[in-house]
Amino acid sequence: MDPEWDCGQAAQSFWGAKQVTAGWRHTCVLNLGGVPTCWPAGEPRTTPPADAVFDQIVAGTWHTCGLTPEGQIQCWGDDEDGIVSFAPTGVFRSLATNVAMTAGVNCAIRDDGAIVCWGRGITGTASCTPSDVYCAIRNVPAGEYLEVAVGEVHACALAVGGGVTCWGVVGDNECTPEGAPGHFYCGQAVVPADLDL
Repeated sequence: MDPEWDCGQAAQSFWGAKQVTAGWRHTCVLNLGGVPTCWPAGEPRTTPPADAVFDQIVAGTWHTCGLTPEGQIQCWGDDEDGIVSFAPTGVFRSLATNVAMTAGVNCAIRDDGAIVCWGRGITGTASCTPSDVYCAIRNVPAGEYLEVAVGEVHACALAVGGGVTCWGVVGDNECTPEGAPGHFYCGQAVVPADLDL
């Protein structure tokens, strides 16, 4: 039965699920065997590849991506800004995406801990202009990371040593003064000094 949304609830129940992810207007779950189910049914973003099995799944704005047991990335849905067709190749540990009406950006952590991002302002674009705030996410920091989280125009990552690094731009698409604690400025960020790591 296709779920019917009614005042914040959906007529859909799953038992034995190991992960749930919500996009802008769709939701996906992985069962214990890694098989995805997404709804509402019949849309490109909710139609995973046939016979797909994933260890992780992330639902974005108009797309969805999964990480296979072999560490490969598969994406499906709206390919605006190359969010689907420019999915990187290689072996990855984890995935992250944003949920924003105006942008589609994914980041993933390679098997060696390096971060790679793709989507709006990052892939399929020869140059990056200062007026395109989405380009700031392309300034991925070097290092080895365990986890990455993606906002609309910024991202943060947890390093192996426990440190946190952020990059991108602050809200309202404005860069803040360089060095301002906890604020993003044109591609990097200073983590607040009082953040107890």
